[in-house]
Amino acid sequence: MITHVAPENIESTVERFRQGVAGEKFQLGSEAVALSASFGIAGHNGKEEVEFGGLVRQADKALYAAKRGGRNCVRMDG
Repeated sequence: MITHVAPENIESTVERFRQGVAGEKFQLGSEAVALSASFGIAGHNGKEEVEFGGLVRQADKALYAAKRGGRNCVRMDG
């Protein structure tokens, strides 16, 4: 969960995180490996009540759109 980021900046914030993961090598035993990550974003403005499970479903839907879109990317629901 990311808080205190303006809605118009959330996608670029998560993209910087994705790039950070992709730009690192991780030690796995004696081998250095590269990872990639896909992220699905769902948002809530805090003004109305929302069911947490609904947000998870929205984020999951966006995550699968990212995976279908070629992986190693960020997608936002909506």
